[in-house]
Amino acid sequence: MEKEQILTFKKNFNVSKETIEKFNRYIALMDNYQKKVNLIGKSTRKNIWSRHILDSAQILKYLPKQKQNELVLDVGTGAGFPGMVLSILGRTDLVLCDKSFKKINFLRLVAKECELKIKIFKGQIEEFNELNIKIILSRAFAPLKKLFNSVTHIISPETILLIHKGKSYMHELEEASNIYKFKHKCYKSLTDPYARIIKINKVVKI
Repeated sequence: MEKEQILTFKKNFNVSKETIEKFNRYIALMDNYQKKVNLIGKSTRKNIWSRHILDSAQILKYLPKQKQNELVLDVGTGAGFPGMVLSILGRTDLVLCDKSFKKINFLRLVAKECELKIKIFKGQIEEFNELNIKIILSRAFAPLKKLFNSVTHIISPETILLIHKGKSYMHELEEASNIYKFKHKCYKSLTDPYARIIKINKVVKI
């Protein structure tokens, strides 16, 4: 099962043997840490390459090219999805944000063991105040309206949000549009026919 998932991942991403080894190291650290901290749902472990790695990696093609002094912020990253996956794939402009002390310790361990250039912020996103955020990522943080409320202090109309959403994505878009004006595009997910990757910009509170 896992070998098939890795082959599917390789078909979508032309990565080196060293990159696959880093992913395997990441997963091994996750398995060990999972014994004391709930990082991922136990039922998703057998499909980790498709459910978490590929699902996170697929947004890479929607990210603009890296620019000096511009950051990509992963809100509520948890076990490092999608930010840690993107870092292993080569992005060096990422900031991972989570409020859990135990999860932050795990992320720091992965960054060290996998030799990744990545920033890690412990705390509520409302406490984060760097203003050079170009892109905001969120995979399993909160409904869209709550996400907008949480990041409104660090975004401008030019900020791009790339959000993983499940089958209720249309409801979340409609709910958020009652409070905010924004432009968006929806892209099909590689891992779930009912899910979407939503690219949002020009967010302004009504």
